[in-house]
Parts: sequence; structure tokens; C-alpha cells
Amino acid sequence: MTVMQTTKTAMNWTEKLVFVLASAFILLFLGTALARLTYPYELEWMEGAMVDGVLRLLEGKQLYVQPSIEYIPFIYPPLYFYLSAAVSLLISPGFLPMRLVSILSTLGTLILVHRITSRETNSCGWGLAAAGLYAATYAQVDAWFDISRVDPLAILLLLGAVYLIRFHNSIPAGISAGLLLSLAFLTKQASLVAAMPLLLYWFLQKRSPTRWSLPLTFLGISAAGLLLFSILTDGWFFYYTFSLPGQHPILPEMLCRFWIDLLKPMAIAAMLSLLFILFLLQNKQKEQAGFYFALLAGFIGASYLGRLHPNAHINVLMSSFASLAIVAPQGYLALMSSYQRENINPGTSGGWKKSAFSIAFLLQFLLLLYNPLRYIPDRNDRMAGGNLMSAIQSYQGDVYLPYHGYLSTMASKGSSAHAMAVSDVLAGTDSSAASALRSSMQSAFQQQQFEALILDSNWMESEWQDFYNCEAFTLPEGSFWPRTGMQTRPNRICIRRP
Repeated sequence: MTVMQTTKTAMNWTEKLVFVLASAFILLFLGTALARLTYPYELEWMEGAMVDGVLRLLEGKQLYVQPSIEYIPFIYPPLYFYLSAAVSLLISPGFLPMRLVSILSTLGTLILVHRITSRETNSCGWGLAAAGLYAATYAQVDAWFDISRVDPLAILLLLGAVYLIRFHNSIPAGISAGLLLSLAFLTKQASLVAAMPLLLYWFLQKRSPTRWSLPLTFLGISAAGLLLFSILTDGWFFYYTFSLPGQHPILPEMLCRFWIDLLKPMAIAAMLSLLFILFLLQNKQKEQAGFYFALLAGFIGASYLGRLHPNAHINVLMSSFASLAIVAPQGYLALMSSYQRENINPGTSGGWKKSAFSIAFLLQFLLLLYNPLRYIPDRNDRMAGGNLMSAIQSYQGDVYLPYHGYLSTMASKGSSAHAMAVSDVLAGTDSSAASALRSSMQSAFQQQQFEALILDSNWMESEWQDFYNCEAFTLPEGSFWPRTGMQTRPNRICIRRP
């Protein structure tokens, strides 16, 4: 039994305004995403290396190989790369197909958030409010919904499983949900944390043999995928996706900082979600309370663990915000139905409380307002990118760009492993891999393999300073900065010495 099916409340002006804002936030996301879709350079500083990974697949090369100065994969499982490669075959390689996968994934997520909430509340309007609330968190995750990263696809697959687990009770549904959860895991490892409470909920709530369908499917497909890729890559897959991430230290300051990141923009939604769980328990709806507790615990837990590590960005909150967007509107409606059942008149103190909750829910939307222009590259960014490409193409030999290696690939000037991937390997506990990589880099610099180095900082300067002379490279002020993520751009060019 759902909140709206139990008691229907009259819609007030604040709720109507919520629906208007929800629609506006969805349209705002779509407009911003489409405005950024065809931008030919990075929106985020690791996007280009994601493209390099897809290009390797299109060339028939392995994604996970021994690290070298030319190429090192990121620490993500392969599904997003293979799906993007398939889309690239239909369109053309580059940022466009990969961003398109992310945009479509986010649209699918909005549809699922709407569908789950509307079924629970028996109201299309409140489904719209939930979808709009998630869309409104676009700026809070640093505009990560539409870039060439794995997160949007992982969220879509997780929510597809959530829908099946919540509304279906059959062996085929369990198998389908297990498949989606394993695909999410093969997209981003943190999906495992989000999946575990849901797996436990299904197992405890369903009867045999249905209860076994989901966990066995999930374990079988996940294990088969891990084993297959480990064999095909001579163990490098496991090294990059599990060994290296497992070596990342925990930052003690993030143990508390995470909750500030979560609650500062979504405190009202979080409070409503907590009240909804308590409402369900008070009304002895333990099965529904168990499901939503599993959803919140898994999705917020995945964000929490991801945020504790160095270099983790605010985008890890996407799963938390998706779960709160689904549960918060139901919490609001639970409060409204409670007051109506108590027959509180608008003129009483209880009526004022009801109005206060209504205004608070509206305020949650207003707190998420943002300016989309800060995330959209302009004409100056495109011109600066064109000038940089001309500078790269002016050299006869290869050019090394550890922060933006995709530019040298686009200019047919060789490939460059991304600085973040290099740092992961060099900081890892596998001394043989780190030693081989450092030796590869030292040899390349000593032999002056590259005609020029284009750098964003003095990164690894001790390795190349004896073989290259540097001079400042100035891009127009305010241009060619990433629109999300780490703020970095080229600022020096180093030419090999005679």
C-alpha cells in the first residue's frame, strides 16, 4: 500500500510550483547537455583519456595492457568503453558518441526515477517531481550527467535493477535484476556496494526458488566477466580495476566531510527520506521500509566509500542523490497524509506545520538553482583549442601531453598516457609495474622520443629537465579551462635540446 493510495491530499500552490520547477530543471539539463554535446575538446580533464581507451578498442587493441608512457588505462571496468565503441561505429569516434551514451543514460535514469516514484505514489506529477529533483542536482555533482565518464551508465543500470526488485516477484525478474546489477558492477566497481543491500533484501523477502535467482545470476555473471577479462589480458584487468584501487589510502578528513557534501545541498530531501522510513515502520509497512532502507544504505554507502579516497570528486554523490530523489517525495506525501488523517484544519497550529513542510519541500528545489552558462564552453574556448591544435601540428615529431594526450592523438603526433593513470601506477605497491613504467619514461625522455612536451605543470620535471628547454605557453585568459572537475590547462612548451 502506497502513501497516495492510502490518503489523497489536496494540491496547494507550493506543490504546483514544485512541478513547474521539476519540469524546468529537466529542460535545463537537456538544454545544457545538448549545448555541450558537440564541443570538440575536453569538458573534464580525464575525458580525453577515456576517448583514447575507446579508440584502442576500435583499433582492435587490448584495453588493459602493461603500463607505458604511451598508454595506461584508467581504473574502471570495461562495459562503458565497449558500449561507447559500439556507438562510435554507428557515428564516429571521439567525444560525441561517449557523451551521447551518458546523456541517454541520464535520461533513462530520469525515466526510472519518475516511474518508480509514480508507481509508489499513484501520481504522475510526483514522479515528475522526483525526476526533476534528481535533474536539479546537476550542478551539485559538478555537471557529470553528460560527460564521457562511467557514472551515468552505472546509475542507470542500478536503477533498472531497483525497479525490478521493487515491483516484480518472479524468477525472470530476479535473473534480469541480477544481470543489470552485474553489468553495473562491470561499469563501475562502487556499484557492488550499492547492490549488496538490494541483494540481501531480495533474498530475505522472496520465497524459494525465486530468492536464489537474483544472487546466483549476479554472482555468476560478475565472476564470469572478471575471469574472462583477467584471462584475456594476462591479469592486467585485475591489476587496474582491483589491485590499484585497493591501494588508495583513506583520507580521515573525508569521513566527516562527505556528510557536509551530501547534506548541504540535500538536507531537506534527506530529512524527508528518513521520516518516510520511520513513517513506514510506524504504520507496520516493514517490507516497504526494508526496501527503501536497502536502497538508501546501498546508494549512499557507495558514495561514502568512494569519497574517502584521494582524487575522489563530488561526482560520487550521484547515486546518493538518485536514491534521495526517489524517497524524499514519498516522505513529503507521508507527512501530508498524516496531517490529513488527523483532520487538522488549516487555521490550527497543525495546519501551519503542514504549510511549513510544503514550503520546505519547495525550498529544496530552490536551493538547487544554478547558472548553466558556467558549464557551457564558449567561442573563446573553441578558438583557444584550435590554436593549441595548430601548435601541436606545427611540430614534425611526436608531442607529449600527459594531461591532454587525446590532443596529440587527434593531431597524429603519437599518444600519451594520462598523468592520473601514471600517478596511480607509480604510487602502487607493485614495484615491478612501477619500475618498468618509470624506466620506460626515463628512456623516452633521454632518447628525446618526443620533439616537444606540452605541460600543465612541472610534472615529473626531474625526469626530463636535462633533455628539454621550456618556455611559457599562454592561452587567452579565461579560455580552455575544463568546465567540470580539476581545473588545469597547458601553460608551457618544452622543446628537445639539440
